[in-house]
Amino acid sequence: MTKQLFVAIAIIFSLLAMNCQGHGVLPASESMDQKRLIQFPDTKAYKTLILDPHTHSTFSDGHVWPTIRIAEALKDGLDAIAITEHLEWQPHLADIPHQDRNRSYNIAVDANGTNELMVISGAEITRNAPAGHINALFLQDANLLFKDELLTASLEICAAFYAEKSQILRLEISNHSDADFQPQNKSQYTFTDSTDFLSIKPHGTRTIGVKTGNRVKQISLQFEVLNALVKPKQTAQLTLSSRVESRD
Repeated sequence: MTKQLFVAIAIIFSLLAMNCQGHGVLPASESMDQKRLIQFPDTKAYKTLILDPHTHSTFSDGHVWPTIRIAEALKDGLDAIAITEHLEWQPHLADIPHQDRNRSYNIAVDANGTNELMVISGAEITRNAPAGHINALFLQDANLLFKDELLTASLEICAAFYAEKSQILRLEISNHSDADFQPQNKSQYTFTDSTDFLSIKPHGTRTIGVKTGNRVKQISLQFEVLNALVKPKQTAQLTLSSRVESRD
C-alpha cells in the first residue's frame, strides 16, 4: 500500500512539472499571482494596457524557454508582451541552433493558446560604430532585418595577397558583429585548406587559401549565409570583394 501511494504521488508531481515546464499550450486558467500583479487604472479617455516591451529567451541571451516568458506575463497580469530576441547576439547558438529569427515568437504564440494576453513580434537590433541597440516591435518577419547591408557591414575581406612565388591567394575575412556567421562558398573558386562551409566567429578573423589558377588583381567570392534568412526558408546571399595586395 505504501509503495503504491508513493508511486501515485510521484506520478502527480511529474504531471504537475510537465504542466508547468512543458513546451505546450499554457491553460487559459493560468492564475495571476497577486503578489506579482501589476495594476494601473484606466483613464476617462483611454484604457490602460500593461506591456512588457523587451524580453529575451534562450533563443538569444535569456536563460528560459519562451513558454516561461508567457507564464510569467500571465502571472503578472500583463495585457501584452513583446518577444524581442537579439538578431545578432546569439550566445546559445551552439546548443540551440536555429536559422529562423521568428521561432521564439512562434513558440510563445503557441504557448499562449486561448489566453487574452497579446503576444507582439519584435527583435533587438545591435549596431556597431556607432554602437547602439534598437528595440523593434510589431514585426511581420524578423528575418527581413538580416539585409545585405547588415551582412556586408559585418563581414569583409580585410586582406588579400599571394605569398611569395605562390599561386594560392590568401584571404583574411573579418567578422565585425556578435553573430557567428556560417557562409557557404558558391563561387567558381575552391579553397585549399577548408571545405566550402566556413564558420567565422564573432569579432574574429578567418584565413583561407583560394585556388585562383593564375594570379588575379581583384577577387569576388559569392556566399550563401546559412544562418541568416531574408524571408522564411530563404537564406541570405553575400558577395565579398577585394583588391589583391602586392607583397612580392
